[in-house]
Amino acid sequence: MTGHVMERFESFMGVLSLDGILLGVNHSLEHIGKPFVETPWWAYSLVAQEQVRQTMQQAVQGKSSHCKIQAQLNQNHYALVDLTISPIFDGQGQIHHLAVSAAEIVEHHQHTAQLLETILNHTHILVACMDAEFNFIQVNRAYAEADQQDISFFPGKNHFDLYPNAENESIFRQVVETGMPYFVYAKPFEYAEHAERGTTYWDWSLIPIKNAQGKTVSLVLSLADVTQRIKADEDLRQAHAQVSSILSSISDGFFVINDDFVVTYFNHAAERLLGRRCEDVVGQHLFDAFPEARGSIFEEKYSRALREHEPTEFETYFAVAPYANWYTVRVYPQENGLSVYFQVSTERKRTEDQLHYQATLLESVSDAIFSTDANQIFQSWNRAAETIYGWGAEEVLGKAAYPILQTEIPGQRQEDLLRQLFEQGFWRGEVIQCRKDGTPIDILAATTVLRDEQGNVSGIVTVNRDITDRKQTEQALRDSELRFRQLADSMPQLVWTAKPDGTVDYYNERYHEFQGITSDDTGHWHWEPVVHPEDLQATVQAWQHAVETGNAYQAEHRILLSNGSFRWFLSRGVPVRDAAGQIIRWFGTATDIHEQKLAHEEIQRLNETLEQRVLERTAQLTAVNKELEAFSYSVSHDLRAPLRAINGFSQALIEDYGSVLDEQAHFYLQRIRGASLRMGELIDELLKLSRLTRGEMQQQQVNLSAIAREIASELQETDPKRQVEWNIQDGLMAYGDAHLLRAVIENLLGNAWKFSSTKAGAQIEFGKTYDRGQPVYFVRDNGVGFDMTYANKLFRAFQRLHSPGEFEGSGIGLATVQRIIHRHGGRVWAEGVVGQGATFYFTL
Repeated sequence: MTGHVMERFESFMGVLSLDGILLGVNHSLEHIGKPFVETPWWAYSLVAQEQVRQTMQQAVQGKSSHCKIQAQLNQNHYALVDLTISPIFDGQGQIHHLAVSAAEIVEHHQHTAQLLETILNHTHILVACMDAEFNFIQVNRAYAEADQQDISFFPGKNHFDLYPNAENESIFRQVVETGMPYFVYAKPFEYAEHAERGTTYWDWSLIPIKNAQGKTVSLVLSLADVTQRIKADEDLRQAHAQVSSILSSISDGFFVINDDFVVTYFNHAAERLLGRRCEDVVGQHLFDAFPEARGSIFEEKYSRALREHEPTEFETYFAVAPYANWYTVRVYPQENGLSVYFQVSTERKRTEDQLHYQATLLESVSDAIFSTDANQIFQSWNRAAETIYGWGAEEVLGKAAYPILQTEIPGQRQEDLLRQLFEQGFWRGEVIQCRKDGTPIDILAATTVLRDEQGNVSGIVTVNRDITDRKQTEQALRDSELRFRQLADSMPQLVWTAKPDGTVDYYNERYHEFQGITSDDTGHWHWEPVVHPEDLQATVQAWQHAVETGNAYQAEHRILLSNGSFRWFLSRGVPVRDAAGQIIRWFGTATDIHEQKLAHEEIQRLNETLEQRVLERTAQLTAVNKELEAFSYSVSHDLRAPLRAINGFSQALIEDYGSVLDEQAHFYLQRIRGASLRMGELIDELLKLSRLTRGEMQQQQVNLSAIAREIASELQETDPKRQVEWNIQDGLMAYGDAHLLRAVIENLLGNAWKFSSTKAGAQIEFGKTYDRGQPVYFVRDNGVGFDMTYANKLFRAFQRLHSPGEFEGSGIGLATVQRIIHRHGGRVWAEGVVGQGATFYFTL
């Protein structure tokens, strides 16, 4: 009745039970028995319903409460209503009903009388008004109808004349005398004149009406027939017994707790599932009975359900013994507590996990898995099938298989395959199918027939693997193997391959050139007979060692040719490994080295001859060195005496006969003395060169930078006023004879000092560079330089590019440098530009 509830609230009056059920009302009687908050007047708004609910709760607590609320009278009419809900007390002062009244605020006062009239004449509660002598003043329609009389029958008549009852009369008089109201609950009553009605039960109240002086002048008697409620309570008790029986027999665990978490019911299934007796749990705080669950998700969920009055369901694993299990729990709030249903779902969870695992496995495999019914209509299609074929599940399910897959079986008709499949129940083989875009793919198919209990075909399950790449790889491997064999057959060497265990399984066509290489029925080749008996043991040991260690194989041995002769061969083999490092094959060759072997033997013979020649040459060199020493001695002693005589007599001529000699004679004598001095210096340089190249070297780590700085300092001391920019690199170290290396640096820096003497702003540098990873030392100056045309003359003894008048010197220095560098196994060279300087390089 949401279309037309009522036109106005001008005379709304009703009675509610304590749990909010509408028991009586003067409008819309069809709503009796329904929750008041759910009647159409408030159903349009959750906010309005909440207002009504709060007003009722205050009345249940003993307070008359009212609120202003918007009520829906019909589909198009809303009215602002003053809603009042008041408690109705029984004889013990307990609230047993609620009175509800409402009126449109704008017409409230003018309808008060009509509302009171409505209360009296339309409520099912019996109401009578009497004076202090218990004479009826007025009764409502319900009161009159209960006695099967008209309303006009009662005014003026005495209550106890009509219903004589000493006990009740005493109660009435006590109310009049004390002015205290009287309430009674479910008081039994039998109609004397209507015995067929049996015993009825009444809640009644007797309220005194007092005047201004506080004297009781009248009484209001209200009677509510609660016979049906009493019967309903009995029915409820019986129903409760039935529910208890049902709850005790259900497989779900079930228990009830009140607002304080005290267990009030615990069924047999709960005893069985939790291993606790009902008598040990009922009456206990839930988490005192089960302390293991305190602070767990159970306490959290139950507390929230009590707090929010909302049902909840959850599944959880409780890991604490002895209750370790999966639990599925449903919680329903009820008045003053919770009802809890639960199941131990460990087995179901395990089954679900297994099914989930299988489903995940099905979706995660790389093989296409699908099923059809007996008519080959697709029933399932996994994710891998979508990937392989390009068809989505939604595109194929419910459709025939052949137009989708376009299956072809090389060398076999599809009808024959199906017949074989249905006869044997299983088929496995290679087929060609098509992707969605029409691309053909090679498939390895495994198909199984499903049958029902009667043996009829109920479906087909197929597992397909895309082997297109494998087929292409196999073809590429065959092509590669063919190319390999063609290449191997074209090689001049004997080519072979072996298995990881060392068994030779292939020789190229060159094997025909050898006598004794044979193969058995397994395809294994036997090579031992072709190896020279003297070389066989060493060859076998080398091959076994390679196979056992995984190292490369190499052996030199003589092999028997088809003409019966032996030739030397070098056999080599290397392991081929997979990505994991495991040997999967050996690849090897046998190369004819007979000529090289003979040449090697000849070289050995020549080496032996050479050693003898070296000994002889060494003896000759020793003799030459002795001759050089003798020559040096002769130069040092025999040649110096004539030079001293020439120089001495020249000086004597000048001193004794200088006055009689003319100027030209003096010039000749000076020339003679100068030449003899230069000859002495040359002799000194030759002796020095001889000593440098003759002695034994004492090699060690030498700090070239330190030596260079010492020499530079010494040179600078010879001409302190000269301005030269020295640039000597730090940390230059070399391995060699310190004395000889000093002579090298001394000569090179001395030349740089000498040939830059005419240069303003002279610069001399000593450093190191690299040539193809080898250290190269250098001395560079910006002096007069030289013409590269004459570079080959620089390191020859007595060769000079400048006259003595330009730069003094003997021409031995660079020859000495070259001799020392060669003794250290190095080389020396120079670069220069006339007028721009020179750079001398050397290695050690």
